[in-house]
Amino acid sequence: MKVNLNMSNKIIVIGSSGFIGKAVFDNLVSKNINCIGLSSKEADLLTAEGTLSLKNFLKENDKIIFISALAPCIDKQMFDKNLLMINNFIKAIIDINLKHMLYVSSDAVYEDSLDLISENNNKIVNNYHGKMHIKREEIITKYCANVNINLTIIRPTLVYGPGDTHNGYGPNKFIRDLNAGNTINLFGKGEEKRDHVFIDDVVNVINECIIKNITGSIILATGRVISFYEIAKIVCKSKNISFDKIKFSKRKGIMPHNGYRAFNVSKLKNKLSSLKFTGIEEGIKISIDKLF
Repeated sequence: MKVNLNMSNKIIVIGSSGFIGKAVFDNLVSKNINCIGLSSKEADLLTAEGTLSLKNFLKENDKIIFISALAPCIDKQMFDKNLLMINNFIKAIIDINLKHMLYVSSDAVYEDSLDLISENNNKIVNNYHGKMHIKREEIITKYCANVNINLTIIRPTLVYGPGDTHNGYGPNKFIRDLNAGNTINLFGKGEEKRDHVFIDDVVNVINECIIKNITGSIILATGRVISFYEIAKIVCKSKNISFDKIKFSKRKGIMPHNGYRAFNVSKLKNKLSSLKFTGIEEGIKISIDKLF
């Protein structure tokens, strides 16, 4: 899409080469919305040159979707680099009167709970990934409040679907394993229950919020949990493959999140009353032929 860089009121997607970022940008393009996608090739926020380059793309009243991160953040070095990125981003936007900012965070900011997790839950975590997003949220929230920029923080849970670049344990990996002729290997009995949200639904939420100026901090989840074993069976069934392809291995270490992580999504539904989630069976069927 041809983008007029001199036009205000455009949407800039920072991190447009990643799983979510690319899908968000492609969706905006399909709607003929004036937008631009930036990856580290165009604006590397780990460098002074990249920070200056980003500044050259910005105009008054632009909107920004910030999805850029080194993820998952697993150590102190990655933590520091992610904070450098967000601080350089703030340097780039200083003195530019932006209209709206949307930061894509993660549900990892919330401590584990056997009850439904809502936006009001404690943000106390011991892992670097959660700590990184908590700190970046604090930095961007403080800046937006000081200069009166509308801010939206979206905290997605596990995302799956075509375009995935992470291949994490779950639907995407299970599909790829079977597509490659391998087995699905589950930890323990695959009994952990998690919430999985389809990439198209994530895109719809993010773009609706930025287009309609919906603000606030919002958990992005379906409100439904399912075990990894049930997901593995759905993948097998979708490919007409025997459940014998599902194998179990002895768990090493503690079960993540105490085996359960569910969310209260009432705030999301109140903000976007027309939102309808893709069922896990449908999402897996859509993904079967596109994940290799």
